[in-house]
Amino acid sequence: MPPSNNKSDWFNFSCNGSSVTFDVPTMKGDNLKSMILFVTYYSSLDNITSECCQGVLIINYTKITIHAYKRDTLTSFGHDDWQTITSNLEPGNKVEVMVVFGEGFIVEKTTLSLLYDEPINKEMKHCKAVDEEGVTVSSGGNIDMPADNNITGPHQDENEIEDNHGHEMCRKRKRGDNTRLRE
Repeated sequence: MPPSNNKSDWFNFSCNGSSVTFDVPTMKGDNLKSMILFVTYYSSLDNITSECCQGVLIINYTKITIHAYKRDTLTSFGHDDWQTITSNLEPGNKVEVMVVFGEGFIVEKTTLSLLYDEPINKEMKHCKAVDEEGVTVSSGGNIDMPADNNITGPHQDENEIEDNHGHEMCRKRKRGDNTRLRE
C-alpha cells in the first residue's frame, strides 16, 4: 500500500499477471503527480541472482501510443522523466502498464498506484508594498478549499472497473481502503 499523505490522493489498480489495464480517473482540480508500480513475482533457486525485470511498456489505447522503457532506463529515471510519462496520461484514457520479466520469472500480480495532487480551489488576496528602494513587492495568501472529487463515470461502480481488453475484472482502491483485492 502506498504511503498515506493528507495532501494527496492515491488510486490503486491491481490485476493478476504481468499487466494492469485501467481508465485514468477524472479528478476535478487534480493533477497526476506520479505513479508507483508494485510487482509480485517469484522464481526458482536456479535464477534467483538473475536480472528479473527487463522493462516496462506503457500502452495508451486511447492515444494509440506505446512507450517502452528498459530496466537500465527505469533505474536512472529523474523527476523530468516521470513528468513526461504522467503528462501523457489524460483523464478517460484507457492505459495498460505491462512489466517484462526474464525467463524463469513468474509474475503473480501487478499493481499500479497513481498519485494525484490535492484538489484545491484557491482564493488569492494580494497586497502591495513599496520598500525603501522603490521596489514594489506583491504578496499573496492562499485559502485552500477541497473541490468535489469525481472518479467514476455514469453507471460505474466506484469500486470496480471493467477491462474491455479481455482481461479479468480489476478492482481499484482509494487511499485508506484496506480491503483485500479479489484474486
